[in-house]
Amino acid sequence: MAVAASSAKRNIKVEILGTPRDISPQVDLSLFRAAQETINNANKHSKSASVLLILDYSDPEFIMLESSDDGVGTDELSQGFGLIGIQERVRLLNGTTQIVTSAGKGFKIKITIPSQNEH
Repeated sequence: MAVAASSAKRNIKVEILGTPRDISPQVDLSLFRAAQETINNANKHSKSASVLLILDYSDPEFIMLESSDDGVGTDELSQGFGLIGIQERVRLLNGTTQIVTSAGKGFKIKITIPSQNEH
């Protein structure tokens, strides 16, 4: 399932892979805040034309959220409170956060949370 939204500055596309399942309020809030923060960062810093959010339920062992933009990226990542907050929330759920960025190549963050945290 895909949903798209746009503003004068940016297209935002959301894709849901797999079959959505019930998740705990803590996981739900953590994923929502992460999506919100990545869109906010794209608006503030990336100069991107588009942001893609993928919420992936395909693997029964994990739920994953990936956010990527086609913005300016950076070779020197300065982690502000938003990114630190995402990493802390995910860590408290025994999950992982991977950030990939480089100058001219956009910004991508992938969050993986074990399914045992979903209920």
